[in-house]
Amino acid sequence: MDVKKENNIETENLDTESTLLDTSYDDDNEDTEDERTTFSSAYETETIINFNNGEKAASYYTLNVHKKQMLRDLAKERPDEVKIKEYPSGAVEATFPKTWIKIRPPRILTDKQRAELSERGKMLAGKLKESREKKKNESKL
Repeated sequence: MDVKKENNIETENLDTESTLLDTSYDDDNEDTEDERTTFSSAYETETIINFNNGEKAASYYTLNVHKKQMLRDLAKERPDEVKIKEYPSGAVEATFPKTWIKIRPPRILTDKQRAELSERGKMLAGKLKESREKKKNESKL
């Protein structure tokens, strides 16, 4: 296994045989190696968060495009805290402090609270629009 490290991101070049999905059961299968290493459904693009009580770090393994980019950005911003490994399958695994793992369910709002928040959002959107128009008019002068 060859490991390449650049900008705090480790890329592992594993044996292609160990990273490919086993398709030997189907003699008529004519998939190329690239097709066998891709994931075809949302179900196959998993994310796994792993930590235990004995260590201070957590592991975050994902095939999700947005989460992979988020992890890469975190590794650039905080190279001492976040270590990244990229796999030939397209997966990314990050190691970072487990204190960063949080479970935050959405707030439960009453109809009154939802209406108040909606009105506040509309008011703020109106102020933002006015501010942009004012800056646009000032730049024309």
